[in-house]
Amino acid sequence: MLFWFFITIFGTGTFVVFEQHILFGMAMIAIGFAGMFGCAWRYLKDPISERVIFHRYWPMIIMAILMLLTWVGVAVGYYGRNSASDIPEFDGSNADLVLGWGQDTTGACDMNVNGKLLLNRQSGYKLAIGCFIYDGKEDILDAPYIQVSNLYDIKDGVIAMRSSYQPYFLEYYKQMHPTGTEIALFNVPNGVQPTQFTTLRQARSLGVKIPYIKIVRPGE
Repeated sequence: MLFWFFITIFGTGTFVVFEQHILFGMAMIAIGFAGMFGCAWRYLKDPISERVIFHRYWPMIIMAILMLLTWVGVAVGYYGRNSASDIPEFDGSNADLVLGWGQDTTGACDMNVNGKLLLNRQSGYKLAIGCFIYDGKEDILDAPYIQVSNLYDIKDGVIAMRSSYQPYFLEYYKQMHPTGTEIALFNVPNGVQPTQFTTLRQARSLGVKIPYIKIVRPGE
């Protein structure tokens, strides 16, 4: 009975890992594996000599080895997707990430991105863009009134996003007479809503990643 209890913990741990709760999931996997081994250990001993007889249970031993090799592959794959291949922030070089951008006279901006380069964030993030005006009088992280779009799923291929300006931002735009508009690309963690931030600094404090900012000049 206990063996099946521990194998259930082991299987649940694999699901938790793939849901991005790595430490908790790996702890469940370790507990499940140790429990299964502990339950099986007493059956490996000869009841008279109490010697461990491995050759009787070679299928279970092979299964355990294959299971460990599988998890080594999962760990290597996860590390590869979430470390070296990660996208840097906007002050890095992401020239291949954004495919197109622009703004129109109806009060909106848009951006097209290469979703293939963001697939390593598919399970934990959504995409959005934000348009704002930066006049150089403060840190760019504190530029106000970012007009954040709705959230978009990360998928392979071209992802087209659009953000419409609120009336107060159109008035602010007229007052500032900017030479261009900034468009930021956001990777928004699951659970965070676009209404929760209006500056880049607020976005970062919520765990939002900003891999690209493009300055759009009038007519672009």
